[in-house]
Amino acid sequence: MTGPPKVTLQHLLSRPLHHREEQLVRANRINFPGHEETLHKHLQRLGLIGLARYLVWVPFDSFNYVSHVEVRGGGGTSVVYHGIMRWLPLNFAFVRDADDMRTSEYDDLRIAGTEFETQPEELNPPQYEDLAPPEYPICFKNEGIRRDYVLREFDASMVDESIIFDCWNPDPRGRPTAEAVRERILLAYQKRPVLFSSMTRNFIKDRREAHLDQLERDLFDITKADAAWADAWARSDDIDLEKAYRKL
Repeated sequence: MTGPPKVTLQHLLSRPLHHREEQLVRANRINFPGHEETLHKHLQRLGLIGLARYLVWVPFDSFNYVSHVEVRGGGGTSVVYHGIMRWLPLNFAFVRDADDMRTSEYDDLRIAGTEFETQPEELNPPQYEDLAPPEYPICFKNEGIRRDYVLREFDASMVDESIIFDCWNPDPRGRPTAEAVRERILLAYQKRPVLFSSMTRNFIKDRREAHLDQLERDLFDITKADAAWADAWARSDDIDLEKAYRKL
């Protein structure tokens, strides 16, 4: 009777990588370069050099925001740590003023229906402009002044995908450094999460539909006005165009 087949660590870890995992490996190799020789030396010593294409050597001091660090084991030349990164895969919301108003002017702004009252924060860094999350225009009136805000809701995966996309830039000069990646991640995930209730989502949906409907009506009115001007101009140069426009 034969025993179970011998399965080695290298055999288990050498299975085909999922596409997303391959992206992460490539992205990390770009952002943590210069350590391939160290990685290969340790893998060669362990007889696991076949894992080189699946692993990335990341210096421990690169992680400035690690909590619950535990020592899992040690050897003659290294120590194995286990830690939890402080950023979490949660949904976050950012409220940005359409006119780039200062954060101090947001004091009275509260999104009705949320479980938490959180002062909205501006999203200033230009690198987040290309995330293109769903945007919901919401109009607030404060002391008779109309202020337009944009509510942005996106999850952690959008930030991750944006970073991976940038790391795959064909031009090496356009790829972010490890420090830039850390700053983007920390900036995104250190925000206080806002959880949306069903009432808030319905409110946003209704306001967005009303806004789009108003845009369509405005566009229709502008089209009518342009047609009236063109018609008056074509009929006679003596026609008072302003008077014709006012009759619309």
